[in-house]
Amino acid sequence: MNNISYMAIIANNALIKRLIEQSSVFEPIVLRSATSIQMLLESEELFPDIILLDVETCNNNVSSEIKSLQDMGYTGPIILISPEKLSYPPPIVQLRRPFRLNDLSELIEFCLSKAAPSRQPTLRICDDLTEKEAAIFNRLLQDTGRSVEKSKLLQEIWGYGPEISTRTLETHIHRLRRKIDTDTTHEWSLTTSDDGYQLVKKKR
Repeated sequence: MNNISYMAIIANNALIKRLIEQSSVFEPIVLRSATSIQMLLESEELFPDIILLDVETCNNNVSSEIKSLQDMGYTGPIILISPEKLSYPPPIVQLRRPFRLNDLSELIEFCLSKAAPSRQPTLRICDDLTEKEAAIFNRLLQDTGRSVEKSKLLQEIWGYGPEISTRTLETHIHRLRRKIDTDTTHEWSLTTSDDGYQLVKKKR
């Protein structure tokens, strides 16, 4: 996949954490997450290019939840994660649980290759981010407009506990901010709060 795409993950926190931690498998896809379809619909973000939907979040009514997405105008592919066989017409496909991340990555690539080009702009990140910079960006994007604590970033990106003292995060944040700020076409700005960092939309 050469172009950056936007995928929404609707799943329980454990699966979201697993996929976010292994986000490099899905590059150059930007990941967003929600624990319910309602949360996704209530967000102010544009529709994603593809949705990964764990049926466990659908309150035993998968068809109704899919219809709520489609009624709101979403027409892109949906990958359903389920332990049981399901049957839905394209662009809805199923991935049986348990699954390997490489299988999911290949299915995402297949779905995006078959999907019609989106008429809505997708999120864009700089092309020259390192793996860790992209991981930080993706994590901050999960809480757009809200500050993510430094300790949480160190734990989720590097696996560092509170007993470890390091300037690694600050160094990566400095480099990430410089790349974003020097890219005049970039829509995001990285700001610092008392306890962490956050992404906010640039004023045009």
